[in-house]
Amino acid sequence: MRVLLLTASYPPVVGGLQVVTKNLARGLKDKGHEVSVITNRYPRSLLRVEDAGGVKVRRILFMRPSWHYLRNLRIDLFLLAPFVDRHANREVLRLARELMPDVVNIHFPTDQIGVALELKHRLGLRLVVSLHGAEVERWADGPNESRGLALFRQLLREADAVTACSEWLLQRALAIEPDTKRAVSIPNGLNDRRGGEAKVNECASSYFLIVARLQKKKGIDLALDAFARVRDALPDVELWIAGGGPEEEALRQRAAKLGIAGLTRFLGPVPHDEVGALMYGALAVVAPSRSEPFGIVILEALRTRAALVATEVGGIPEIIERLANRMSCDARVPEGTRIKEYEALRTALVPPDANGLEAGLRLAYSRGWYEGLMSDDRGRVVAELFSNQRMVERYEEVLSG
Repeated sequence: MRVLLLTASYPPVVGGLQVVTKNLARGLKDKGHEVSVITNRYPRSLLRVEDAGGVKVRRILFMRPSWHYLRNLRIDLFLLAPFVDRHANREVLRLARELMPDVVNIHFPTDQIGVALELKHRLGLRLVVSLHGAEVERWADGPNESRGLALFRQLLREADAVTACSEWLLQRALAIEPDTKRAVSIPNGLNDRRGGEAKVNECASSYFLIVARLQKKKGIDLALDAFARVRDALPDVELWIAGGGPEEEALRQRAAKLGIAGLTRFLGPVPHDEVGALMYGALAVVAPSRSEPFGIVILEALRTRAALVATEVGGIPEIIERLANRMSCDARVPEGTRIKEYEALRTALVPPDANGLEAGLRLAYSRGWYEGLMSDDRGRVVAELFSNQRMVERYEEVLSG
C-alpha cells in the first residue's frame, strides 16, 4: 500500500502530533508499506526534502488566508497568504501525481484542508482524516458559522474515514459533523522504550511532578493553587514543573504571589529519555489539565509505575477505565470527596479545579503511594494496551479500507 501522510507538523519539531506521525510512518514502513510525508516547512530553517529513518519527508510552507492576520495587524501576512496557499496546493498536487498513493492520511487538518479535498476530488484518492485535539476544539468551543468551519465539516463529511485519538474527541467531532462515512477512535501508542526503570532519579528532594507544555489548557495554575494549600501539611515537599511554553512567566509570578516560589522548580523542557526518571522519583505525577484529548503523559506515568493524580477530563478517563477493566480494579470514592480512587493502580481522578487537585494531592500523600515499588503489572498492561504496534495495526486497517 502506498501511503501519503499529510501532516501539519513533523519531527524534528517537538510535540505529541509529531511523535505520533513519526511512529506511524516508521511503523507502516516496517510492515512493508511505501510511506511518504508532506508537512509544513515551519520553521523555515527545516530542510525541504530529507530521508528520515527511511521515510521521504517533503516540506512545503502552508499558509491559509485568514482574517486572523488582520486582527493581529499583520497586513503583510494577510496579503501574502493567498499566494502561498495557491503555491502550496499546486506543489502538493504535483507531488501526489508523482507518488500516486493509494490513500492520503491527513493529520491535524488546518491549513491543509483545501488541498486534501482537492486530492480527493481531482485525483480520486482515498482520504482518511486523523484528529488530534485542538483542530476539533477550536470549532466545538468557538464560532458556529465561518468559512473555516464549513471547510472542516466538508472534510469530515467527504472523507472515507475519520479517526480520533480518543472516543471523547471523536464524539466532539461528530457533534460538529455527524454525517461521516466511518468514524473510529485509535488511541495513540507508546514507544517500546520504557523510560525511568533503568535510570531512577537519585535527587534527595520529595516532589510532585508536572510534565506539560506551559499553556492555560494544561491547568498548571490550578496545580499551583492546590499545592499552595497543602504546603503547610507537607513542608518538605516541592512542586517540579517540566516543560516550556507561553505561560511560564505568568506561572512564575503566580507561584511568587502564592508564597511557593521557593518550593516550585521550573525545569524547562526536559529530554524525553529523562522524563521517566523524574516520574519514577516523584511522590506522584500530577496532570492538572482543563482539557486533554488523549494524554500521552498519563500513559508515560502509568508505564513507569509512578503514582498519578489526574483531572477527569477529555480522554483521560478512557485510559484509566480501560486499564482498570483489564486489571479488574474498581474505583472507590472516599467519603466527602469527588475523587475516583483506583488504589491498585495508585491513581486518583479528580475534578478539574484547585479543590479537586488539592484533595488528590492530599490523598496520594496520605496513602503512601510513593513508598516502595508496586508490582510491574500496571506497566506491563499499559504497554500491551497502548503499544505503538497496536496503534499502527489499527491505522493500517482503516487506511486499507
